[in-house]
Order: sequence, then structure tokens, then C-alpha cells
Amino acid sequence: MAENLSQIIKTNENNKELTEFIATNKITNKLFNNYYQLFQDYLTSYNLCKKRENLNKCQQEIPGYRLKLIINNQKITTVLTDCLHRINNLDQKQVMNKFLIRHYDDSLLSLSWSKDFLVVGQERQEIVNYLKQTLKLKSYPGLYLYGESQVGKTFIFILFANKLIQKKHTVCFISWPEFIIEIKKNFSNKTENDNNSKMEQMKNCDFLFIDDLGGESITAWERDELLFPILNARVLPLKTTFINSSYNINELMQCYRLQANKIETIKVKRLIERIKKLTKPIELTKQNLIAQ
Repeated sequence: MAENLSQIIKTNENNKELTEFIATNKITNKLFNNYYQLFQDYLTSYNLCKKRENLNKCQQEIPGYRLKLIINNQKITTVLTDCLHRINNLDQKQVMNKFLIRHYDDSLLSLSWSKDFLVVGQERQEIVNYLKQTLKLKSYPGLYLYGESQVGKTFIFILFANKLIQKKHTVCFISWPEFIIEIKKNFSNKTENDNNSKMEQMKNCDFLFIDDLGGESITAWERDELLFPILNARVLPLKTTFINSSYNINELMQCYRLQANKIETIKVKRLIERIKKLTKPIELTKQNLIAQ
């Protein structure tokens, strides 16, 4: 026989499940020898799934399930149990369910703040410092990131949204131009209830991310009936909100001021006041953010 019990334990010392099974059930050399092939089958199955990866990478005979040793009246056998690939898949589904709305691809869910955020430049260090300080608080304003395209605004927000989801918070991640298109389509399809549901989710979620504000075809209706009510509902009590835009606050004010009259000025001023209360502005420059 190729290996005895002590050799198996030594070569698989990182397999706590195996070592605990042997110790708890006081497996002897004789019993081990009687079930030698069963132990080998178990180890082969166990070692196929050492990493928490996507289920499509599972190499088990029945994808998602591996063998586990059990003992009853000194008779050892194996049963099927969830492998790490399946566990990872179930965890990912639970995480994804915390996203009430998510306007970015599933493939980006694997991006990590700790691994993929590269601090290059003063403004990104400012983001890190700000988040370190504010995350210790129960209630805090978010960020208003602005700058030209391709400077990492959306990328930073995706990384942070992924981090918050892992901490079991509810999150809405909205591409504002895409959201406006969806709202209009629902009106055309006479599914206004879906619009109301999304609005309520955005008003009440733990964390709201609004991506590319000002990138839509701006109308008074969108500004006054959609954007303002959402932001206004998050001011008291303060619900953390993150916004990014190609425009700074003053430029955004001009974008949303559609006519030159007093009523228009008041409406835009009220909107901008909500954004200022909810966020801290930080400009991102063309020092591109890249994955490590």
C-alpha cells in the first residue's frame, strides 16, 4: 500500500476536515487500510475544489458537489456535499441580491477595492483618506467625483459598491442616462409601477450610486420629478449617496438650468443644495486609474 495513516495526515496537514475526521473518530491504521481506496477517492475529490472560484471551473464528476467522509458503527462511507465552487456561487447570488439595482456587468463583481484600486495622484489619496474616516461613522455624506471621461470615476464607484455589498449593505448602482431610458420605456409599456418601485429603492437603499449625472438629455420633468425627489428623500435622515459627473457643481447647475427665469433658478438651486448636502466634491484628473 502506497501510504499509511501517518503519511496521509502529514501530506494533507492543511486539510482540517480530514485531520479532524481522523482525530474525532479515532481512525486506526487498520480501519484506514480497510478503507484506503475510499480515502483516496475523497482526497481526489477534495483537492479538485481548493479555491472559491466560479462554478463553471468545477471539475467534479457532479459539478458543484464533492465527496465527504462519514462514519457509522465503524463503517466509513462518503456522501456528497457542496464544493467550494458551489459555495462561492451561492455566496455570489446572496451578494448580488443585495444590489437592488445594478447597471454594470456581472464580470465586474469580482473587482476588489483592496486589489484593484491603485493610488496614483493626490486626488485618489484624498478619496482613500476620506473613506477611511467616514466609514467609521453610521451616517455620512458620500462623494461627488467629477472630471473628464476615462479618469476612473465609474471604476472607483464599482470597486466601492462591491466592497459595500460584501458587507451586506443594500446598494443601488444607477447609470443615470440608462435609468432615464428605462423610466421612459416603462411609461411607454404602461408599467409605471415598476418606475415607482425603482424610485423607492433609490430613496431608501443604504447606499446609492448615481453614475454619469448630466450625461442624459436633460428635461425639466427628469430633473424635478425624478432626480430631485430621490436626492431630497436621502437628505433627512442622511443616506450616503455617491454621484459622478463630467461636470463640476457650477457646470452642473448650468446644465440643469433650462430657462432664464426666477422659478427655474430656484428649482436648480434647490437641486444643487441637495447634492452639496449629500456629497463632498473631488476632482479626478487624467492620471488614469488602472488595475494592479
